[in-house]
Amino acid sequence: MPLAQQKHALRREMRARREHLSSDFARQASLAALANLQQTPEWQQASQIALFASFAGEIPTQPVFDAACKAGKRVRFPRMEFSSAAQSPLSFVEVERWEDLRAGRWGVPEPAPEQVAQALNATMLVLVPGLAFDCQGHRLGMGKGYYDRALAILGLPVRFGFAFEFQIVDTVPSGPEDQAVVAIVTEAALHRV
Repeated sequence: MPLAQQKHALRREMRARREHLSSDFARQASLAALANLQQTPEWQQASQIALFASFAGEIPTQPVFDAACKAGKRVRFPRMEFSSAAQSPLSFVEVERWEDLRAGRWGVPEPAPEQVAQALNATMLVLVPGLAFDCQGHRLGMGKGYYDRALAILGLPVRFGFAFEFQIVDTVPSGPEDQAVVAIVTEAALHRV
């Protein structure tokens, strides 16, 4: 089966599985995943974190944001850039209050357009979303390639997937343009690649 069809089939399966989760399960899983994340040296040493705002059944990330702020960490969220002048399809903007996020072009919560983006650095901990991950670090996104292109341009080494345990599968179909993670954090464990 061609790579695009494999990815499409896995996306469909994982979306269907996420649709059946209760909000109580999602909240408890998020808190357990946060506890696993907080045990890592990467979390403990990071003064800055790049985080995504959960959307469409993703594991809730507001507890991560709250914990980071409480620990004195600066948190940046991605904003989609549609300008032809943009170097990356995502820019990252520091956010101090969850309520400052707004629905972007695709409905994904992101910083407002008037907020100024800042450059990320190689010591930041970057948490990335995904529909599926495997233990080799391959990640299946939503299909637009925003994170893959941004991560390729930024070259940030400390990138963790943040997801539900059931989102870890045996094999994620991937191509040369797909960017891997170095670990996946779930409610059950931290999976190092």
